[in-house]
Amino acid sequence: MAFFAKRFEDNSRDIEILQALLDRDGLSDATRSKIAWQIKAIRAGDAAEKQVAYELQASFAHTDRWAIFHNLRLEHAGLSAQIDFLLVNQGLHFVVVESKSFSEGFAINANGEFTRFFAGKPAGMPSPISQNEKHINLLRMMMEAEALPRPKGILFGKADYFVHGAVVVSPTARVSRAPGLGKKFDCVIKSDQIKDYVYAQSGQKMLMRVKDDEFPFFTAKILEAHRPIQRDWARQFGLSAEQSAKVVSAPRMRFRQETNLEAVSPEPAAPDPVTAAETAEPAAVAQVQEGEKKKLICAKCEAAVPFAVARFCWMNKRRFGGDIYCRECQSDAKVEAVA
Repeated sequence: MAFFAKRFEDNSRDIEILQALLDRDGLSDATRSKIAWQIKAIRAGDAAEKQVAYELQASFAHTDRWAIFHNLRLEHAGLSAQIDFLLVNQGLHFVVVESKSFSEGFAINANGEFTRFFAGKPAGMPSPISQNEKHINLLRMMMEAEALPRPKGILFGKADYFVHGAVVVSPTARVSRAPGLGKKFDCVIKSDQIKDYVYAQSGQKMLMRVKDDEFPFFTAKILEAHRPIQRDWARQFGLSAEQSAKVVSAPRMRFRQETNLEAVSPEPAAPDPVTAAETAEPAAVAQVQEGEKKKLICAKCEAAVPFAVARFCWMNKRRFGGDIYCRECQSDAKVEAVA
């Protein structure tokens, strides 16, 4: 059976730390908004990767010629790559998977530019294909420099291994492709298509380059190249060390065969992480985008209100009636609105 040489793990520890930061008193509205967005982004990413992990487990459970790594971080020559999923088979076909959360879908125009949708609104975004190509290039560099271990009898010349890329999205995501896109964009697939795509790239009848008894040791050596990063969330958001405990060091990764992916099941994809401004009332956003010509004032005490606080009020139109309130007056405004 296919095994997870590096098993699926979510980012619940990071979320706990970020939530502790968010619950702190004395945070500025801007910092509070950034932390809340980060939590939302991590949760959306976890949901998307969990769905891909389920599809991989279901698709490759019948074969022991594939190994799967989740969240593999590689470093080489001053560069790094955070690979969502890496698949390796005994024919030395490597499939680098970039998982994306596009709950409402995306479009690719004739120039190969990506646009995603949230709340029915389009927004430009970097190309996930280009992002994944950087990961692939680093993997190639490591193999050719023998920074990754090579199996016995394999020189890791360009004819000895094959690297493929895939950008995987939710099976419910709407995908719009401009006519005439080249084969480069065929790598953008839905998670329920991953089995067919992988076999189309690697071929079901592979030339056996790594022996059965050596394959587990080869994949264990790949795992040793994993370089987890310790995130200091307090520092990232400009907070002192006293305001939050740092992320604990990642546990040492041990090689283990995973024939059953625990707690992984298909779930509805989480919504795309977006900034609060993208869900605000269009008129309100347009008002601010005109520039800082108009000062934001609390409707009750007439004190100046930061943009992040005003945006929170616009997002909760039903609660505040479309008016802007400072943080001190928001509790009273809520009572008045409910009464």
